[in-house]
Amino acid sequence: MISALLLAAGQGSRVGTPTPKQFLYLGGKTVLERTLEALRSFRCLGEIVVVIPRGYEVGPIDLAREKVITGGGSRSESIKNGLAAIRGEITLLHDAVRPFIDEEIVLKLAREAEIYGAAGTALRLKSTIVKEEGGFLSEAPRRDDFREAGPPQAYQTDLLRRAYAQPHSEELDNNPLGLMSHLGCRVRLIEGSPWYFKITHKPDVYAAEGYLAEREGRVAVINMGNSPLGKASSRMLADRGYRVVLASSLNAEVQRWAEEIGGSALVWDPVSRESMVSSLLGVRESYGRLDLLINCSKIRADFVEEAALMMAGGGVIVTVEETDCAKQAIAAEGHPRGVTVFKVTLDQSHGQLSQEGWSQGSQEDPYWTKELARVVVTCATSPLFSFGGPGFGEVNA
Repeated sequence: MISALLLAAGQGSRVGTPTPKQFLYLGGKTVLERTLEALRSFRCLGEIVVVIPRGYEVGPIDLAREKVITGGGSRSESIKNGLAAIRGEITLLHDAVRPFIDEEIVLKLAREAEIYGAAGTALRLKSTIVKEEGGFLSEAPRRDDFREAGPPQAYQTDLLRRAYAQPHSEELDNNPLGLMSHLGCRVRLIEGSPWYFKITHKPDVYAAEGYLAEREGRVAVINMGNSPLGKASSRMLADRGYRVVLASSLNAEVQRWAEEIGGSALVWDPVSRESMVSSLLGVRESYGRLDLLINCSKIRADFVEEAALMMAGGGVIVTVEETDCAKQAIAAEGHPRGVTVFKVTLDQSHGQLSQEGWSQGSQEDPYWTKELARVVVTCATSPLFSFGGPGFGEVNA
C-alpha cells in the first residue's frame, strides 16, 4: 500500500503573513485544501496522514478522512511523528504548500522506490549557482552538474524510519533524500515538473493564483450586467478568461448580452436580500467558486456583507459610489481574511454621468463608460488588491 505523508506543520514566515502559508487562500480554498483535494483523488493512495501545527488540529478544514498528527519543533521531528502513523510499505512524502501534483508522478516515484528504496523528483537549474565566501564569489560550479530536488518523494517506509532512527548530522536532518543516501541507499531521481513548485514567498502566491485562474477560470458576478458599465466590465473580464455571470431584473436584455460574451445570465430582485443571497449561493454551487462581485447599481449593504462571507476569504468586491456598503462589509463581524472591498468614485469634474445614468443604460458618454470599466476591472483583478485582506480601498475614477 502507498501511504501519503503530507507535511503541513510549518509556520511559513517567509511568505510575510501572520497566517501559516498552508492556510492562505487560493481561489476560495486554502492551499492545504487544494493539496488534499489532489491527493484524495488518487486511487493509488491507501491512506493520507496529515501533520498539522500545534493549535491547528481542530479548525475550518475538514480532515475527518485523514489521520491527523501534531507536528514537532522541526521538519525532521514532524516527519518522524508522521511516520509513526504510516501503515503502507511505501511512503509518499509531500509538502502541503505544493498544491499542484498529479497521480502519474506518484505512481512513477512509488515504482522506483520499490526497486531502489528512495526516489525523488529533480529539475534542471534555471539560474547560475555560485559559492560565496566573505561576500565574494569563490567558485562557479557547472550548472549542468546540479539539480533542484524536492517533494514529491517516495520511500520504502521501513528504510525511511531506519534512516531517521540512526545518528546523523544536522545538515541531513531536513533532507530525507540525502539522509537515505547517507544510509547507503542508491536514491533514484526522475524528472519533475515546474508546477510542483513550493509556495514560499508572495510571488509564489501570485503564480499559484494565476495558474488556478488559467486552469479553472475565475467566476465574476456583475450586478446590473445589462448597464453600460456592466457590459463594458463584463467584456473586459471575459477577454481575461473569467467566467462571467450577469445579474439583473431584466431577463431578455441581460440574456442577449450574456450570450454575446459567452457568459450566463441570472435574474434576481435587487431589492430583495433573500433573492440575491439565494442566487449568489446558486452561482457558487454551480461553478464551485466565487471570486469577484462587481456592483454597478444601488445594492443592499447587508448583501455585500453576505457576499464577502460567501467568498470564504479569497475574493474581491467592487462597488461604484456605494461607500457605506463597502465600509459596512469590512466592519462586519466575522469578515473573512482575503476579501478586499473597493469603492470606485465617479469624478464629476470629467462630466461623467451620475450613477443613476449608468444604471439606466444611458449611452451618452461611451468613452467614460469604458474608462470607468477599466478602473473597475483593474481594481478587481490586480493581485496587489486581492492578496491578504480584509481591506477597504477607494479609487477616484
